[in-house]
Amino acid sequence: MSKGITSQKDNYATWYTDVIIKSGLADYGPVKGTMVIKPYGYELWENIKSALDKMLKDNFFGTKDKDMMNYALIDKINLYYKSSKRLDFKFTKKENYFVDAVNSCKSFDDVLKLAEDILGHCKEEIKKQPKIAKIYTPIPDPSAEKKDGESTETESDSGSNDDSKDSKDFIVRRGSSLFIFLLLLN
Repeated sequence: MSKGITSQKDNYATWYTDVIIKSGLADYGPVKGTMVIKPYGYELWENIKSALDKMLKDNFFGTKDKDMMNYALIDKINLYYKSSKRLDFKFTKKENYFVDAVNSCKSFDDVLKLAEDILGHCKEEIKKQPKIAKIYTPIPDPSAEKKDGESTETESDSGSNDDSKDSKDFIVRRGSSLFIFLLLLN
């Protein structure tokens, strides 16, 4: 561990601040709770914004000519943050609750809880509007496919009707990249 830098496992937020301060990208501001971005930090941020703008222009996220309002909520939030809040989403009042909740996530457990809440919201929306079910269909996990000669037990084989396994798989596949970007942004 580098001298004077908190362990990432102990406290991610403090580790991130320590790295930013020790690298000379920013320093504490004159007013409590503020930070001043130093020239190299500002240049780095400008380069990141420029790269994001290029990615958006080059349709990196595959959103060009698509109605993003028809995306699943988790995908809208994911793209919103991946684009550094540059993609123009018109979130509903309820969706804004979840977008705001993203900013208060401090740990993986917070993100997992939020992802479960979002999944619950999506399930409620499907009950209200069954036609949107295709938006919320989980992405198939190619590693879960049965290989020749292998025997795999599925929920139907075991007689279990537990929805939590599917929910957790859905959350991990759809939410893991969200978590990574949240860590980078917070």
